[in-house]
Amino acid sequence: MKVKKGNIVSIFFSLKLDRNKRLLVSRQQKPVQITVGNKELMFGLDNELIGLEKGQKKTFKISPENGYGLREDKNILSVNRSEIPDHIRLSKGFSLKRTKKSGKVMKGHVVSFNENTVLVDCNHPYAGEVLQFETEIL
Repeated sequence: MKVKKGNIVSIFFSLKLDRNKRLLVSRQQKPVQITVGNKELMFGLDNELIGLEKGQKKTFKISPENGYGLREDKNILSVNRSEIPDHIRLSKGFSLKRTKKSGKVMKGHVVSFNENTVLVDCNHPYAGEVLQFETEIL
């Protein structure tokens, strides 16, 4: 039976950055179960699984638009240093969370800071990256 939207499938996968082949996720000990089309992992992955059959393996690339998105300047926030508790020792790359007025939690990492301002990048770490997947349908 071929995989179609709405099917629940079990897969093994590994994920690398295309530009430097750095391994991000290695093949799991146990398979991952997803409902195809629900974007449980990412939209681009769902599309690539459609039409595959049990036991079939596939290697493919996913563009940033179908993966973790493009890097966006609007996701780089300038935060007043006074909004960050004094006990936090800032360093470049330090992870921060911020709750917006809407209640949405923004996660990011410190790009730079001085005594007045902290620049926080809230883009996904792999935004703008082409991703390379190796999958196997079980």
